[in-house]
Amino acid sequence: MDTIRILHAADLHLDTAFDGLPDVQAAERRKEQRELLTAILRLAKKQQVQVVLLPGDLFDGGKHYPETIEALEQFLKDLTVPVFIAPGNHDFYRAGCVYDKMFLPENVHLFRHDHIECVDMPELHLRVWGAAFTDSVCPCLIHDFIPEKQPDTIDLLCIHGTVGKDGVYNPMPPELLAESGMDYVAMGHSHTCGGLQKAGDTYYLWPGTPMGRGFDETGKKGVVIADIAPDVVTAHFAPLNAREYCVTEVDITDEDPLTAVLQAIRGNTSRELYRIILTGETKEPIDLSTLYRVLEGKFYSLDLQNRSKLWQDLWARVEETTLRGAFLRRMRDKMDAAPPEEQSAIEDAARWGVAALDGAEEVVPL
Repeated sequence: MDTIRILHAADLHLDTAFDGLPDVQAAERRKEQRELLTAILRLAKKQQVQVVLLPGDLFDGGKHYPETIEALEQFLKDLTVPVFIAPGNHDFYRAGCVYDKMFLPENVHLFRHDHIECVDMPELHLRVWGAAFTDSVCPCLIHDFIPEKQPDTIDLLCIHGTVGKDGVYNPMPPELLAESGMDYVAMGHSHTCGGLQKAGDTYYLWPGTPMGRGFDETGKKGVVIADIAPDVVTAHFAPLNAREYCVTEVDITDEDPLTAVLQAIRGNTSRELYRIILTGETKEPIDLSTLYRVLEGKFYSLDLQNRSKLWQDLWARVEETTLRGAFLRRMRDKMDAAPPEEQSAIEDAARWGVAALDGAEEVVPL
């Protein structure tokens, strides 16, 4: 029996608002999402995939731009191979939704119901099963889903959801996935590619979102190419050339902030969206606005945050005739009498004690 090669993509979230960006950049990012469809198409052609599985959240919800709908229609048509769409919590199916307004070519099957259905393709020795979210939340869709196996037939399930017993986004207990007898379950919902996993003899995987949309979606993003045969599944992550979100912490203790940032950020960063977090302690306040103006041109977008603290002398008030002074004298005496390996812990205890006396929530670096 031949192996089936699939392209598995999910959570495109087309027409995301990109609220954290200026209007011009937000529009450019939405255009880049549409262009990502062309990159996925090229990959599908190059890899000679036989089936494309799209388990949900193709749209972000809210406003749908005509040019996005046209781009998705063209993408689906140009794939030419069978395509299966299982709507998720952001693009759930209901009468009159965006999918009803689209022209879906003959090679596309859209699951419209909140119960498992089957599309049989005997020419490929393949059955593709799937279901749709019909609301923004969804109970488990695979209860009592134990289809009778057919000889020399691969079974795929295209579905949006989570794995576990709890939750509101089609939570699927691992034992139910195992009982389903599926050869491969193409998941949507998680925005991180978690790699190939297994419940019983059933393989499952989330490919993650193919393009990061915020600083909670850092690193390379892409889709998955999987080769599937009964009892044997191999899958590899195929990154796409999209802008990356990056988060970098820079310790500016005893450093010029600009120099420290430039040393931490190497290479060409002009395409990327960066969040730089300044940490450590300084003797002078940071001029964050000036630093931002110097750095912003090095990135597509920059979020600069200052979490550093001003340096303070822990023992400056040790001679005070106050509770603070008495506490500090006692702690300094303990530290002076302690072996070197214990002195750091005693100093930390003194810092916590001073913070407690000040009613502070955090210890100020000293």
